[in-house]
Amino acid sequence: MATQTINYLHQIDQSDQIDKQVAEHTIVDRGSQLNGSSQLVTNSIIGSSRWAEKARRLVAAHSAQDNTVIFEGEPGTGKHFLARLIHQCSRYSEGPFVSVTLGSTTDETARTVLFGRVRRRVDALPASHCPGSEFPASKFTASEIPGSEKGLIELAAGGTLYIDGLLDTSHSLIGDVARFIENAGLNCNGAGSVRILFGITTHYSRCQPRTPIDLRSQYMNGDRIQIPPLRERQDDIEVLAAHFVKQCCEQSRKELRAISQNAVGALINYDWPRNVAELVSVVNHLVRQSNPPSLDLALLPAYMQRPGNGTNTIAAVDLDLDEEVKQFEINLICAALRQSRGLQNKAAQLLRIRPTTLFMKIKRYGIDVADFRQRAERSAASCLRAFEEPD
Repeated sequence: MATQTINYLHQIDQSDQIDKQVAEHTIVDRGSQLNGSSQLVTNSIIGSSRWAEKARRLVAAHSAQDNTVIFEGEPGTGKHFLARLIHQCSRYSEGPFVSVTLGSTTDETARTVLFGRVRRRVDALPASHCPGSEFPASKFTASEIPGSEKGLIELAAGGTLYIDGLLDTSHSLIGDVARFIENAGLNCNGAGSVRILFGITTHYSRCQPRTPIDLRSQYMNGDRIQIPPLRERQDDIEVLAAHFVKQCCEQSRKELRAISQNAVGALINYDWPRNVAELVSVVNHLVRQSNPPSLDLALLPAYMQRPGNGTNTIAAVDLDLDEEVKQFEINLICAALRQSRGLQNKAAQLLRIRPTTLFMKIKRYGIDVADFRQRAERSAASCLRAFEEPD
């Protein structure tokens, strides 16, 4: 399915200073009719947990309807993914899939993004439409008036519009979108129906596990799908990680790797604050930094290798923070030098820092790099002798 990114806000008015974040997240996807939607759902939703089974049923059910769906979940849980999957399996799949994240944009900007901008100057109207100095915006569409711009709702005609972050805007805009949905889901010029799906982001912290849903969400009518965080779906972590490893190896044309059981255990014990999105990032890092045949525990980020994955509490008694941080940094540098056989550039790459930064830290802490090289040479020589010695 071809995907095209449209810098839509820049088209509205180049003189306006509009939030770039919205432009970066505005995507218009022209899809083609997909056969075998049931098979698509089965192949797309990876996992063996109760949630994975439930998600397959929910996507199949909502794909056969035209109802508004509201996805609730923490960042990275897959709200956008499920919205796109429902679009691909629905009767709207021939039309565009339009996605926008409103985020912290102003109410005026969000309104323009969704509904477009209609110029109100008299000289913008055809001669037959000049009864006075201005005209009511509701009587004319952006496509009818020169100098006006279409909103995403009009661009999504015949397809699906996914809106994330609507609750970060005003009650007024939420009410406008709600009234639009109540008006049979027709876009501005009535050319075709638009299905609207919403994403509501909740947040998690160890001190406050659940963030209450904003009261403004009461104005958003629709069927709600609550997506559990990855830490509550431990049965899915291993199979998801293996799926992403295979996907990354295929995309980068690398030999397939297997995840060691120690590494799998560390992945399962981690609490994944950024959910599936973080798992994808970690797996991609593992594949880039590893050689076949396996992905071992040592390749995981250090905070995932600690007992309890950093979720256990430490009593702050007789602790020197600077000394603890210094010792932890020394251990990380030594581990990288050991794995890179004393090659500083390789160690810097493993630590994701510049070689010059690593050199300064090695000098500051008095780490003997030559010792790591000598150990690697002695190990290689020992292996060579063992190979050459006859039975």
